[in-house]
Amino acid sequence: MKILLAATGDFAMPTFRVLADGGHEVIGLVTQPDRPSGRGRQVHTAAVKQAALDAGIPVMQPPRIAAHDVVARIAEMAPEVFLVIAYGQKIPQEICRLPPNGAINLHGSLLPELRGAAPCNWAIIHGLKRTGVSVMYLAPRMDAGDVLGRRETTIGPRETAGQLHDRLATLGADVVLDVLGQLEAGTHRPVVQDESHVTLAPRLSKADGLIDWSLPAERLDCLVRGLSPWPGAFAFLAQAGHEALRVIVEDAAPAVAGDAAPHGEAPGTVLQAGHRLLVATGQGALDIIQVKPQSGRSMTAEAFCNGRGVRPGDRFVASEAEGEI
Repeated sequence: MKILLAATGDFAMPTFRVLADGGHEVIGLVTQPDRPSGRGRQVHTAAVKQAALDAGIPVMQPPRIAAHDVVARIAEMAPEVFLVIAYGQKIPQEICRLPPNGAINLHGSLLPELRGAAPCNWAIIHGLKRTGVSVMYLAPRMDAGDVLGRRETTIGPRETAGQLHDRLATLGADVVLDVLGQLEAGTHRPVVQDESHVTLAPRLSKADGLIDWSLPAERLDCLVRGLSPWPGAFAFLAQAGHEALRVIVEDAAPAVAGDAAPHGEAPGTVLQAGHRLLVATGQGALDIIQVKPQSGRSMTAEAFCNGRGVRPGDRFVASEAEGEI
């Protein structure tokens, strides 16, 4: 089939690579305009855009896909199906109605679970044991369209959101190919989503990474993995004689039995520092493995403790103001 792909994020890359091998033709790519990002504010080219250019596929980067001239150009291209993967703009129904096989979307969850922009992150933050991918028809409401195909997978006990994202992207490519084959053959069987089972996975911000040490260690472990690699779980280290230091916790795990906070130490209190960094939580203790101090590089907890002079009794707190001792 002739496919018009709308994609920006890396989640689309495995599907892009397999479409041609699956006997289909990508007639064009619609992607977000290049924008500056990172500390240097350098203009970033999405990987899927570069791949399309390398393959000689026409690329469109409209600031607003719903603009009349953009809709007209898409109509002229006459796609047989419009495929959306991590694009970043809402697709108007006017475009969805153009292709004879409709407009479909690959989403990183088992819909109706985890509707929204960050399903991989929230699956891990919520401590889910399984998730998957779904291909659905686009609908006026976010991620609410009838499901055409889905595939389930188990979430690994130490898996991060970044690792899960990459696995689901690969899994999704297979499901997209299956659905395209069914659409082409006319054998597809859309399934209406059960609205009573809807959960949400809203877009994340840096503020979502603030660690609440009163939570159990198991919940904080999920938070750290669910926010890796972005935006990162963080807190402020409070030490006598030092300004509070913002620290991103890049890797951590619940401490083994017997390492729980003794004598009711307040959550956030450093219990051990040196070859390991053990911190009291609302239930149990969190064994911090890898950190990234503000304006610093990633390092092991041991290197951080030695370099910063972290001692038992120091505290991780929720704000710079709390860190003033």
